[in-house]
Amino acid sequence: MKNSTLEVLKGVFRLKLFILTVFLITAKSMLGQPNVVPAEEPLPATVVDIIVGSADHTTLATAVTAADLVETLQGEGPFTVFA
Repeated sequence: MKNSTLEVLKGVFRLKLFILTVFLITAKSMLGQPNVVPAEEPLPATVVDIIVGSADHTTLATAVTAADLVETLQGEGPFTVFA
């Protein structure tokens, strides 16, 4: 009985040692890595830019143009557009 308990404790110790080793290796490798944020695409300037740049909003683009709202929506906002 004592022998099996000892084997279990050895197994637990080895598992903890393995986890600690993986943690330390990962932490060490991360310390040398600079935090680089990927370059993002510039945000669209106006609501019209968003509408025109979207393939999903062709009907809205047509409606905004027909209603002569292009110039208005390119002006200073804020705007809320329900589409």
